[in-house]
Amino acid sequence: MNGSGRQLSDPGVGGFLADALADADLPPRTLSLELTESSLIDHAADDGRVLDEVRSLGCGLAVDDFGTGYSSLAYLAKMPVTAVKIDRSFVEGLGSSGSRGRPVVEAVVQLARSFGLRVIAEGVEEVEQARRLTELGVERAQGWLWSPAVPAEDAVSMVRAYSPSPPIVPVKLVSFPAASTHEAVSSNDEAHMNRRSRISR
Repeated sequence: MNGSGRQLSDPGVGGFLADALADADLPPRTLSLELTESSLIDHAADDGRVLDEVRSLGCGLAVDDFGTGYSSLAYLAKMPVTAVKIDRSFVEGLGSSGSRGRPVVEAVVQLARSFGLRVIAEGVEEVEQARRLTELGVERAQGWLWSPAVPAEDAVSMVRAYSPSPPIVPVKLVSFPAASTHEAVSSNDEAHMNRRSRISR
């Protein structure tokens, strides 16, 4: 679920997420809140308590578009983030020779591992990009190689069409406070949620 600095300044966000998870009967580990580097740093003074509350629920916190903002290591050490998402600008050139994206991806993977964080690549459109990412140790990815962006209702159908064991409980659409979009939330494990965004080995 995408979040913003403005939304995270709301002290009621933690309670909202707890209520939404309870209403949908979802374990907190199935929900991850995505925030950009700039929103994390710009609102660091306000976000600390709210982020801690989100993590205390058991939800994940991912840094979106990693490497395009301040890229300060301080917030990775101080804030309770659980994953970083490599920006598509570093992924685009992986399928071509002489790309400068490879050393950046390598550095991000090493950095994330040193902090115990998961790494997710954004904007994967070609099989060769996926192969190179696999070689570099990136185990999760998203992009048009698997599926274009779809409306929330279609995402629900896609999740339901995938039948892991045990079955997925009913999917529910929830509205994030002050947000203009709806997010699809499912009860299955993140690995199942990201089936279409995983790199096939």
